Amino acid sequence: MNLQDQILTSIAKQMSDDIDKQLLKNLGGPEFQLIYDTGTVLGQSYYTVKPLGWAWMGDNAEWHEMVGWCVKTFGPTPKDGVWTPDQRWYVNNAKFWFKEAKDRDWFTLRWA
Repeated sequence: MNLQDQILTSIAKQMSDDIDKQLLKNLGGPEFQLIYDTGTVLGQSYYTVKPLGWAWMGDNAEWHEMVGWCVKTFGPTPKDGVWTPDQRWYVNNAKFWFKEAKDRDWFTLRWA
């Protein structure tokens, strides 16, 4: 498959996925929502946000987009994940973990 075919295949798949998601939304499928909670990482309190709903069907492209946005906005997470103490944010257990409420709120404004 040449580059042009790869691009066309990728675009067609994205269009198909978008149509499927829109149809499910219109048929009363599960709505996208953000679930808020709190938790602790190495004894420190964090605000958590767990995305749920129609956006998680398929290949989780939205999840990767959210992670990329957080890296761009808040900086990268440590390579060893939640085992490094006192980080601004983490992504673990299908949740985003924010040390500060203002970061959780920025995330919410972007993705709600």
